[in-house]
Amino acid sequence: MPQFVELFEVVRVSEMTSAQTKRLLHYFQQRAERHYEVTIEREALDIAYLLLSRFERQESFPGKAIKFLNHCLSDALLYQRAQVTQSHVIAEFVKRSGLPEIILRDDLLLDEQHLSEFFESRIIGQPQALTYIYQMIQLFKVGLNDPHKPISTLLFAGPTGVGKTACAHAIADYFFGQGQRRRPLIHLDMSEFQHPIHIERLLGARGQSAGRLVEQVRESPFSVILLDEIEKAHPVVFDVLLSVFDEGVLYDVFGRATYFYNTIIIMTSNLGVNQSRSMGFTSPSGNPFLEGVKAFFRPEFFNRIDNVIPFSALDQEQITLITRKELDEISSKIYSLWGQR
Repeated sequence: MPQFVELFEVVRVSEMTSAQTKRLLHYFQQRAERHYEVTIEREALDIAYLLLSRFERQESFPGKAIKFLNHCLSDALLYQRAQVTQSHVIAEFVKRSGLPEIILRDDLLLDEQHLSEFFESRIIGQPQALTYIYQMIQLFKVGLNDPHKPISTLLFAGPTGVGKTACAHAIADYFFGQGQRRRPLIHLDMSEFQHPIHIERLLGARGQSAGRLVEQVRESPFSVILLDEIEKAHPVVFDVLLSVFDEGVLYDVFGRATYFYNTIIIMTSNLGVNQSRSMGFTSPSGNPFLEGVKAFFRPEFFNRIDNVIPFSALDQEQITLITRKELDEISSKIYSLWGQR
């Protein structure tokens, strides 16, 4: 009814400036002390503002700050604490996002030995792939990633069964596995999106619920999105993903925005596997799968991928190590089940 819409006047309410927001947070601090006898430290307000500014850009100030600090205040009242400190705010944000404290705090240096131990205990026989992952974590730690795009957009290329999916799980656990209740991995098999009509499974359709990708990212905005066997999807899916890679935003059929700013998008593929086995085949970057990937995707799609990470075939010794690792995990699960009985 266009006549109904014309009866209204649109009033745009702009976001508060940094100075206005901090002044409002100071009023919130005074109110907490006056009504609840809980002291909120100035450092706690500062770190809350910094964390929300960097990691929750899809919402605006002062609303997101008031909601977050109200949660911190409720937590202090629940556990009968007289103060909300900087460490309490950081701990609350860890539970909210799953991000490790070492990423959130600028005063803590990244422990490269701990980093390598974490991933090498999970991923065997892929040192080159892990080097790329360490670089991504280091860039994110110092805040050099583009804030208006996903944290990183990666393509894992290599033969089947060499650890591509396991690596995606490890990244999800490292980045977002510290406090979230849900597992921070959204896994989509792209062989289920081979026809144009299947785009509704991603975005949703009118008269139906939201699509799988949109719904899951809204529920878990801090997550790893694993698009398995990306080359099997219909080209229309690549067109939809272009806006995600480029702007970090995806609009559903109702025009509602879903933000991917705090996601890591990982695609897996077997593209280039046959070429990599050919005699003398090596790309200028030392990536044996790069030419196959570039030949398959359109340039505008390929150029929006941050890194094509190669996964090499495993030798007999590495396969034996992986087998022993899997058997040890099975044994641990069996013993734990028997212990519960």
